[in-house]
Amino acid sequence: MTITIEGVSKRQKRLLNIMWNIDSSEDYEEWKSGLSEELMNEVDTLETLLMYESIEEELQSFEDAKQLLSKFAL
Repeated sequence: MTITIEGVSKRQKRLLNIMWNIDSSEDYEEWKSGLSEELMNEVDTLETLLMYESIEEELQSFEDAKQLLSKFAL
């Protein structure tokens, strides 16, 4: 799955890259807990954007499948 979030700043892009490269939820929580409140809030916002993008991607896959299956419906 490829997730694309447009309109992020360079700093947000760096944060997203760090978030993506962390191996475990424990490591992620440890990293996040060491951030300033400002950065932690920004990471929370990026997490929300990632969730929305992921849901949007799944919905698009569902729509694509529905269209494909409709070709075979009687």
